[in-house]
Amino acid sequence: MGCMQFVHRMLVAVTVEPLAVMTMTAVFFLTQGNQQFVYFKLCMIAYNETSLCSNLSAHPHAEDRIQAETSRWLLYIDIICYTPTLFTMLILGAWSDRIGRRPPLILACIGSTVLGTMLLVSALWIHLPMPLVLIGWACFGLTGSNGILLSMMFSYVADISTIENRVMRIAILEGAVAFSSVTGVAIAGLLTNSHSFQLLFGLFIVLFLLAMLYTVFHLKETRNTSPSKIETSESSSHSDSEADPLLNTQERNFYEGPTRNLPEEGGHASKGLCGKLFQRETLFGSFVALARKRPGYRRAVLILLLSCFFLLNSNYFGFINVFVLYTTKAPIEWTPLMTGSCSAVVALSNIVLLLTVIPVTRLVGIDVRTVAGMAIVMLGIGFVTMAFARSTPAVWLATVPLYFFELVITIYRGMMSMLVSPDEQGSAFALLDIMGTVAHLFASAVFDNLYPATLHIMSGGVSFLVMCGIEVAQLCLFLWSMFLQKCHRA
Repeated sequence: MGCMQFVHRMLVAVTVEPLAVMTMTAVFFLTQGNQQFVYFKLCMIAYNETSLCSNLSAHPHAEDRIQAETSRWLLYIDIICYTPTLFTMLILGAWSDRIGRRPPLILACIGSTVLGTMLLVSALWIHLPMPLVLIGWACFGLTGSNGILLSMMFSYVADISTIENRVMRIAILEGAVAFSSVTGVAIAGLLTNSHSFQLLFGLFIVLFLLAMLYTVFHLKETRNTSPSKIETSESSSHSDSEADPLLNTQERNFYEGPTRNLPEEGGHASKGLCGKLFQRETLFGSFVALARKRPGYRRAVLILLLSCFFLLNSNYFGFINVFVLYTTKAPIEWTPLMTGSCSAVVALSNIVLLLTVIPVTRLVGIDVRTVAGMAIVMLGIGFVTMAFARSTPAVWLATVPLYFFELVITIYRGMMSMLVSPDEQGSAFALLDIMGTVAHLFASAVFDNLYPATLHIMSGGVSFLVMCGIEVAQLCLFLWSMFLQKCHRA
């Protein structure tokens, strides 16, 4: 009976984790698959010869041309997708604080399905012009892209958790996302190695349709907009944590401060979802969450952590943009399967470290911020090593310090969540993912132009040295935030 109760409690504790696995697996299909697809499609449009495009490294002149064109089109995709995402996430994040987490999740699933459909059509008819692909990415960006999916799932976890267990619960969700990255990258590597792009994009569509059904029919709403039915986030989170076997952890809040209650809806309740979408509180809610005056140095720490998150994600997306191109050309010359296998190992190692380091640090009493600082140093070492890697063993060695990406991201999310009130969680996580989106655009603008421009210098390794410099800047800002926290407590 005790075993059955434990299993029941485990099942009750599972909320957005299956949703994260489905959606993020599909998203990570495109991390490598989209680059390989654009690379192959541009080659077929230019040369219309499958044998040549399947072994482009044997034709250096054609390879250099297609690599340069691929970098340019990837930049176009990033701009047309993630520029509207910035504005969409600002609105949808604050909107979710007023109407719930489910509507933005459903909207993002719809946009993702449209993207998958456009990619599938472009793969079935490989000679269709590239602008057709841009239409799908524009729809993806206008509905929030993967950024709103992540921010809503983390906001959902913040709604059902307490300060004491929030970092661990966020780590569990990050683990689900990291597991999805392993699965998605591995499947993408297998399918792109044989140029099975139609199957890849078909699976992408199926996963998002399943995610939409899961959200509509199974996921419970955590935000009640009717004043007469509201349960405070604090009380509901407390009861959930008592019944949740995943959360037998303790974490003290970095700052204690008053919570902010949402204004009474009154007549606004009759306006419906769309009416609340265009209210002033929704349109400017995320900016208010950032600019709000807070006790001590909390606002300064909030801004510093956002800046650190931006720099970390700049390197993350810059690495993703450059790594595939860097390893597929001479002298390394990896196949898509080898690149996918390496990316999967990095993602799997991120999961293992994420789900072991945080519990161990709790057990031995080490501050997670100290762990984050050490991890930032390790990331910088990894980028320097990658810049000088010219062989397969050297590349594998250089990826080892990159196992700490997810750990630092998780700590940043947990710290940010504990700096704001329960009624600002949607806005706070939207701000984080907006920083991630801005970082994506920044990384694309910098590294998609820097890499082809420096191919003749260190075989493109200059990009990784720039990433190391960004890590140094991030470490300085993070140490500054730790100093302000120490001054606040003094």
